[in-house]
Amino acid sequence: MNVKKLIGRKIVSVSKEAVTEEAVTERKEEIFVIEFEDGKQRFLVEGDCCSCSWVEHLTVPDDLNGAMLISVEDQRIDSKCEEDHAEYDYLQVYETRFRTNRGDIVLEYRNSSNGYYGGSINMIDAEGRIECDYLFEGENND
Repeated sequence: MNVKKLIGRKIVSVSKEAVTEEAVTERKEEIFVIEFEDGKQRFLVEGDCCSCSWVEHLTVPDDLNGAMLISVEDQRIDSKCEEDHAEYDYLQVYETRFRTNRGDIVLEYRNSSNGYYGGSINMIDAEGRIECDYLFEGENND
């Protein structure tokens, strides 16, 4: 199961929601949701052990309803040590682009840690179970 199942589907809307599970909420993880004409796909922005991740920015094209998803790309765009941001030991910035025929949905998420851990975006089902760990790495991406 991976992002390939999303390509070619028509989008109705996007949103984000906080995780309600107490243990996870303390780590500030959030869920990003794309509603397609034929159902929803949820994504968990997650931090590894001893770190936290959160959605920092979400940019959505104005005329999104009915747009077709063309591709999905993920990248780490920046890393900063504590000299740059005193409130974090180590801050990593990631960006996932959901390209559509009407513009890009850009999800910027961040991870704060001691520099050893990082963040990821995972596809989850309606009950919150992970369908696909690390969308862009490993064997689960086939």
